[in-house]
Amino acid sequence: SRSALRPAHPLTVRAFRSTQAFRGATLAPGWVAAFTEGNWIGTQPLRTLAARKMLVPVLRHEFLHALVEGETTARVPLWLSEGLAEVWSGDNAKLAGLRPTLKMDEIVRALVYSTSEAQSEAAHRAAGWYAARLVERFGKGQVTGWLRSGVPSAALTEVGGFKLQVQQRIFKTSHEIPWKKPWKRWKTKNVSHFPTALLRLSL
Repeated sequence: SRSALRPAHPLTVRAFRSTQAFRGATLAPGWVAAFTEGNWIGTQPLRTLAARKMLVPVLRHEFLHALVEGETTARVPLWLSEGLAEVWSGDNAKLAGLRPTLKMDEIVRALVYSTSEAQSEAAHRAAGWYAARLVERFGKGQVTGWLRSGVPSAALTEVGGFKLQVQQRIFKTSHEIPWKKPWKRWKTKNVSHFPTALLRLSL
């Protein structure tokens, strides 16, 4: 499998009836297709994602988020959980280029406070680039182990290419981002368990 992680509990998808309903419930920016909170995943309408050929990539990415966040502790910054979902969810060619202009300690703020789709994508690519370098250098097993214990500062310095200051942990996991708070009131309404096997997703 891509991540070698397994969910401790069933993953549940809440597909909203319309993009407007999705945005109204989550206060999410217009470019957001889906999000994950624990073992719950909220998405724009599945037909909308399918029409844009985004259904499988988006669901794979969010399922991987759920798996990664299930292992993550408060010692792990948001950029690493976002980055590993990027690494394991698709085309790694885009993560193999030059070092991003965003530094490790700038990525979290960029992920949380992006004001455009381009800025958000750049932050996700940067997170994926650094996560990919960690996996290349130390191996998947070691990096997934660090989701619980925290990444050693020496490893961050080696991959980051500069001596890191104490990291600013604005938000640990993606569900702590402010615009996702309203999702909590939707979690028990009109939900269904969505077996990943239906799409033959490799996670």
